[in-house]
Amino acid sequence: MRIRTRKNVLLIELIIVILFFAVSAAITLQVYSMAHIRSQDSGDLTYALMAAQDWSDRLSLSEDPEGLLLEGGWALEKGGYTFAPSSGYEMELSMEREAMPAGTMTLVTISVFNAAREDRPLILTLPSEVYAPSAGVGG
Repeated sequence: MRIRTRKNVLLIELIIVILFFAVSAAITLQVYSMAHIRSQDSGDLTYALMAAQDWSDRLSLSEDPEGLLLEGGWALEKGGYTFAPSSGYEMELSMEREAMPAGTMTLVTISVFNAAREDRPLILTLPSEVYAPSAGVGG
């Protein structure tokens, strides 16, 4: 009878140890999957920021920003421009021009959305201003 009791206690201890390792493995997998998701989100943010900065720089150097946008694959929609590259984000651009006595101030706002998700959350907004002096002004 005593041998049987010892075997039962050993079996229960073994089951508890296996259960402990199974729970530990499940928690570890969950932590690693969350870290992977965070890493992907960080990469998307970096890529989106670089793309928005690239277009902002291109527009600031261009003499014909509208033509540059249309040549670059942007579509004119709802008074603004939209761009959806093959990666998992979409960009929207709004451009306003304000006439000044000595030139023109162009205000550009580039918004980047996560197109891979159903609700399209906003990733970032990048405002940019470019001042173009009028011909013959300045000096």
